[in-house]
Amino acid sequence: MSKTIIGITGRTGSGKSLACQWIKETIAHVEHIDCDHVGHQVLEQPEIKQRLIKTFGESIEENNRIDRTKLGTIVFNNKQKLHQLNAIVHPEICTAVAHTIQTTPQTIIIIEGALIHQVGLEHLCTHTICIDSPTATILERRPDKAIILSKQPKSNDYINMCHHTIKNNTSIDHYQKKITQLFNRLNIN
Repeated sequence: MSKTIIGITGRTGSGKSLACQWIKETIAHVEHIDCDHVGHQVLEQPEIKQRLIKTFGESIEENNRIDRTKLGTIVFNNKQKLHQLNAIVHPEICTAVAHTIQTTPQTIIIIEGALIHQVGLEHLCTHTICIDSPTATILERRPDKAIILSKQPKSNDYINMCHHTIKNNTSIDHYQKKITQLFNRLNIN
């Protein structure tokens, strides 16, 4: 059975989740893999948790869980520490995503994540779609995302990494029409 795997990527706050929600409502029997959710699960794997505590210190653990806010404060202010985190977590995210793709009965799979290319998931995708939204619009919607935006690739980098781009710069209705038009062109339904 052939599977169509669509990577939905773009900067934080660009509208990836909205696109995935629309796709799930429009196309029956879609498997949706949210890389943020997978990443949160990976942080709680006992062996990963121990490696993180060993690497970043006991202060990142609270109530026997990794405190993502504390971990984020450490890694987003230190490029080397961010690379260390990625080296620990990214391979596990790839493994979890690949397992879901292999085991799902669905033939259309959406991988949602800002770091699809950085994690190494793009090679699993039939199509990669960049959701692009102006920085000012993202910050207007989510001012708390400024530091994350400053650490992510620029808009043009995402566009250049992907097969297709959908601009999320108008109304929700128009944005949904753009998604539908692309999926119709790709014969994904």
